[in-house]
Amino acid sequence: REFPVFGVQEGVFVVGVIDELVYNQKGELVLNELKTRKQNSLPSSAQDKVNCFQ
Repeated sequence: REFPVFGVQEGVFVVGVIDELVYNQKGELVLNELKTRKQNSLPSSAQDKVNCFQ
């Protein structure tokens, strides 16, 4: 399900792995970043910041 991506965005070379790309009802491309958790609790604010950066 995950797949590697790379390219140039606004003059910056980017490389990474994404979980899912889908089109919404407006026809816009949407990136879905799925996180698997071992616990049934919400992530800490520190973990949220890391996930946001990813």
